[in-house]
Order: sequence, then structure tokens, then C-alpha cells
Amino acid sequence: MERTCKKCGKTMPLEMFYKNGAYYRNTCKDCANKAKREWVKKHGRSDEIKVKDVLRCALQRAKLKSETGKTYRNKKEAERQRAYSMKYQKEHKDDPRFIKTKRKCSKNAHERRKIKNEVEILSEFFDNIDLF
Repeated sequence: MERTCKKCGKTMPLEMFYKNGAYYRNTCKDCANKAKREWVKKHGRSDEIKVKDVLRCALQRAKLKSETGKTYRNKKEAERQRAYSMKYQKEHKDDPRFIKTKRKCSKNAHERRKIKNEVEILSEFFDNIDLF
């Protein structure tokens, strides 16, 4: 069976067309590859864009975690959670979970230092590349 390419107008066998689910695309493989190369020249590789987005989101999460100790979507949510936690602790002073003991550093201090170092590394990385 043959099909005609909408871009170049050549009639070719179906093997020369990419399959899109159960259907074949309107352009042949050669025209599709040529269009993809032109798009990459104009916009950059799509996988590079995805990697940059993933790294940018990871940097935002790491910064937020180093600031609050937890990963929340935004600072308002973190502040709301912190306020609720403080209110609950004041209401339940007799609960043994909230009795303060002397510690040299908090239990999450080591983890926060580690995250802070990762944030610095990612910040240096993003300073060296051009995102957009």
C-alpha cells in the first residue's frame, strides 16, 4: 500500500511514514526528520529543555527545604503549617512529644547542611548555563 506525502508530494510505501498510534502520519520520514532538525536549530533540543526544567524545579525544592526543613509547594503553605504546628504545641504542652530537651543541634541540622551544599552546587551550575 502507498501513501502521498503532504510536504514533498511524493508517493511512497507505508514503511516510509511514521506511525501515530493506529494511523500513519501525513508526512514521510524524510520530511518529518527535516522539520525536526529545523525546529531543533530554532528552539534547541527538547530533551535539553526538559533537563533544564527538571533541574530548575529541583533547585527550587532544595532551596525551600533548606529554608523550612520540609518540601512544600510554596512559602505560604510552609508558614501556615508552621503556625498550625506552634498552635498545636501550645495547646498540648503536657504531651511528652513536645517537652523540650537540650540538644547541641537539631535533629535535621545535618540534613539541612547537606541540602544547603546541594543548593550551592546547583546554583553554581545554573549560573554557568543560559536557561532561556
